Amino acid sequence: MTDNDDGPFTLAFVGYTGPEPGAAERASAYEDAILPLLADHGAELVFRGRRSGGQDPELPVEFQLLRFPSRRALASYLKDERREAAIREFGEVFATTHVVEVDEVVKLGDGAARSAPASGSATESTESPPASASAAPSPPAVVSAVMPGDDRATPPLVGDEREILCAYLDWQRRTVELKCAGVPPERLSEKVVPPSGLSLHGLLRHLAGVERWWFRIQFAGEQIPHLYYSDDDPNQDFDDLEGDPAEALAVWREECERSRAIVAATPSLDATGTHAMTGEPVSLRRVLVHLIAEYARHNGHADLLRERIDNTTGL
Repeated sequence: MTDNDDGPFTLAFVGYTGPEPGAAERASAYEDAILPLLADHGAELVFRGRRSGGQDPELPVEFQLLRFPSRRALASYLKDERREAAIREFGEVFATTHVVEVDEVVKLGDGAARSAPASGSATESTESPPASASAAPSPPAVVSAVMPGDDRATPPLVGDEREILCAYLDWQRRTVELKCAGVPPERLSEKVVPPSGLSLHGLLRHLAGVERWWFRIQFAGEQIPHLYYSDDDPNQDFDDLEGDPAEALAVWREECERSRAIVAATPSLDATGTHAMTGEPVSLRRVLVHLIAEYARHNGHADLLRERIDNTTGL
């Protein structure tokens, strides 16, 4: 990057934190504070992706594309007194950062953005890493603030309890479906995060069984068999992947529709079924909350699985 090379340009920023508790959250709060300043310098945030804490410290927690109208605008932004105040407030939030100038940002047909590095245009980090920081892996090939093809309806900010719970559960359901979208069928069954036995195909089978178990068997009291489970073979949902992933997806979708029908036909969230393990009543409210938590947990697994398959990331 040269001082006399003025004109618009784009920077890709990737930031890594250490393993200490709260590091990722602190870095996110710092970026929340400084990114709004870009507009005051004629710059814009093209996209931003974030990871929460508690994950592999070798993976980035922040990845951004920043568009500046000129080198002078970048210099002005870096020297902004409000940005420097944020640095003093938050301290060194990243263990390692990479800033790379890119020639172009290509909008792919599926909505993802792929950035191509400019030849010889790697720049110094805007946040100096400590001398002890180890080299970080290269940024992912495909980085997106949202997933390709994302059509999820944002859950409402206000609404009654049923509306909000159902909206969040459907958001989680659609998330796992998007994590599988665009993956070649044979790769859906791959166990790409050893020693874990998880796969996207296995997650679909497991979540179909979860839907049936909680809504149809425990809450509605239907006398039907488990999906992908038996006392003799309790892990077949994840282990037995010889079937067609498309069939597993269809079964999962059908179970989701049956779950939605049960919820819609139940007038009160206080209505109860029977919790199989304890024999105690379990309310529809509790079932919905449990399913949201179950999906959120497994969508975290799906994040890692999809990234390992083809480097696709997204919220």
